[in-house]
Amino acid sequence: MSSRHRWFLASLLAVAVATRPLVAQETDTTQHGAAFKGSIASIRTAQPVPLADVRLMWIDSVHADAAHPGDSGELFVDTTRSRIAISDSTGTFTVRNLEAGHYLINVRRIGFAPFEGMLTMNTHPVEMELALEQLMVLLPPIRITESAVNKVTQRLDRVGFTERSRMGHAATFYTRRDIIDTHAQTLQQLLSRMGANMSDKFLLDRIPMEWGDLVDYPMDLIVGIEVYRHSLPVELSITRRGRLQFTDDRGTPLTSKTILLWTYIPGSS
Repeated sequence: MSSRHRWFLASLLAVAVATRPLVAQETDTTQHGAAFKGSIASIRTAQPVPLADVRLMWIDSVHADAAHPGDSGELFVDTTRSRIAISDSTGTFTVRNLEAGHYLINVRRIGFAPFEGMLTMNTHPVEMELALEQLMVLLPPIRITESAVNKVTQRLDRVGFTERSRMGHAATFYTRRDIIDTHAQTLQQLLSRMGANMSDKFLLDRIPMEWGDLVDYPMDLIVGIEVYRHSLPVELSITRRGRLQFTDDRGTPLTSKTILLWTYIPGSS
């Protein structure tokens, strides 16, 4: 399923960015596609930026309006081929299993201006250094207050969470307040308390994720969760690469759920 993004001019790439190929290394046969590695630092302080949300949105097509040749076109992305990573305490990140093609890079972090640019991947790994413009003193983890509730609600309305929760779908819906009330310290702990495990299917803002990729994702950025134990609503159905089949100690296949996680980062578009 595709979603719309505005076409970003090449001038966006003028932000302090340097790219270089990685040193050749043995191919990891357990991975499919190339890897995109890099580091993120603050332009102002040169200090690493941890817990930044790095998204590579696979560009499906670009459409320009022939009636308005001077206007920017529209960019369509395929979320099933898109990937997400989180920078660690040293500001480094790795996005794996990337198909060859063109990607829109979207980097978001509380307290920094969002970075957007273009990237072309083939079969070779690529490394990139990104610099983010710090807008203010780095904020502590999000604490949802009355002034922020409206924006979070708008976000959940926009992705259809609110409407689906009212339509009686065979699913369990968790709002930001429900998430806070679990008193979970990490996203993995939160998902475990909801009965999730590595055999389940995960979608973070419609982008397929693996259990291991969610371990370090900041729980403070999660504002809504949908848990489907059977079929998904039509608007959420996607086609994706086959998964490993997990079984219990008796060899019985484990029934998998589909879990949708929705994020909100203040200050980002």
